[in-house]
Amino acid sequence: MMPGYRVLVHASERDRVPVALNNAKNLIAGLGVGAVEVRVVAYADGVEGLRASGPNTALMDLLADSGARFVASANT
Repeated sequence: MMPGYRVLVHASERDRVPVALNNAKNLIAGLGVGAVEVRVVAYADGVEGLRASGPNTALMDLLADSGARFVASANT
């Protein structure tokens, strides 16, 4: 089944990554898993906030389990 919504959440600042991730979490919770396709795109300093060993790992794991995907800018 195709999701009814496709959303891109961007993060360009390391300190704002938790806000972007929480926005994605709230969106998925509100619309339901499978109802929305979420991509979190990081660029510039925001890439630092998506490091696997960073402070946002638990929330990133939760989002990934809900189908969200993470993308880092190739230019960054």
